[in-house]
Amino acid sequence: MQEPRLQSRSQNPLTELSELRLECLKDEHVTQLVCRLVFGNMLFEYGDREYQIGVLRAHLRLTMEGAESVIGTAFGDRLLEDVVENDRLDTMSDASASIGANASVDASYGGNTTAKIGGEAKRTRSREQNKHYLPVEARPNDSWEIRARSVSGDSSEPIEGTAIPGATLCEIRKKSGGNRFAITGEVQVSRRSIEVKAKQGNKLNRSMLEWRNKDAIISQILKRAIARESANSLGGRSSSFVAISRSEVVEE
Repeated sequence: MQEPRLQSRSQNPLTELSELRLECLKDEHVTQLVCRLVFGNMLFEYGDREYQIGVLRAHLRLTMEGAESVIGTAFGDRLLEDVVENDRLDTMSDASASIGANASVDASYGGNTTAKIGGEAKRTRSREQNKHYLPVEARPNDSWEIRARSVSGDSSEPIEGTAIPGATLCEIRKKSGGNRFAITGEVQVSRRSIEVKAKQGNKLNRSMLEWRNKDAIISQILKRAIARESANSLGGRSSSFVAISRSEVVEE
């Protein structure tokens, strides 16, 4: 009997905006779900004007049949940061001295010395917390959040570049007794996470065009997305998200 093969299929209708590809690599011990996820900015013409479209935030969500993810293997797992508190006692002191002396020709010597020493103690307390801002962070229930990052945390710029570079997203194991093995991943975005920027005109003119046409442009772009209600197919998640890329691995 021929052993079942794993087939990968991807849908990326907004080719300039996002690309998602999933593959399974199997060995005798474990199956790795390998992911490549790339974002870019796309150009869109509307009303004889050109606009640049980008994504500010996206979610990658998995649904699995006959399989489950292995605990502790998720890409982008981030532990909560430790806060280190230092308690230090500093002692500060100052000393001043005055010396007076006189001498005569017959070598008689006399002198006086006065010295004053004072000190005070000061307690200081400091806290230290190191923060790491990851562009891809694991979220509950086999999902990941993707955002552009800067040194201050979130960036106001759209995501542009490779978010996951053909790396292991997580490890997978088959469930016993399952009749079907299938893994589906979707890149989902909300309307408010899509940025629209006009390309021509001065700053005021561009702002007016963006304000006037943003909703119409987003609606036209989302018509080209995979499905308006695609989120409903993933475990009843909110339909306020729309899928812009989808990839699946199926055993055939």
